[in-house]
Amino acid sequence: MKQRLYRPDAGFTLLETLAVVAIFAMVIGVATPLLRPPPGGLQLQASARRLCAIMRDTRARAIAGNSELAVSVDIARKSYWSPVLAETFLPPDTHMDLKIAEARKRGPAQGDILFFPSGASTGGEITLSLGGRTAIVDVNWLTGVARCEVS
Repeated sequence: MKQRLYRPDAGFTLLETLAVVAIFAMVIGVATPLLRPPPGGLQLQASARRLCAIMRDTRARAIAGNSELAVSVDIARKSYWSPVLAETFLPPDTHMDLKIAEARKRGPAQGDILFFPSGASTGGEITLSLGGRTAIVDVNWLTGVARCEVS
């Protein structure tokens, strides 16, 4: 009796092996960026744009609701909040500086920028620094318009 050298039920086919390798490659390709933190410049830009957006949203809500609304900033906690948005924290390595009217300061590390129903504001400037880069969120006191600059 002849012995069979090849058994059809043993091992994997080439197609099955290639399918498994392709699936592993896709999983690794998707997972790699998720495991690394984003670069500092990207974190700074995203944080500045988020802060600028909350300034604009708060101003719009003050105009629409015909009421005074404020964006509050806490330098010690590296956070900000308003009636439009719950407290939002900046990345831990971020340095924050606040330049606002003395009447709007609530201690050495807290203050707010107030928006009026007319669209005007008390104005101010918030500087964010991270990894050697700087972003400035500037709120014009006369028009209440928020402007963001990342350098």
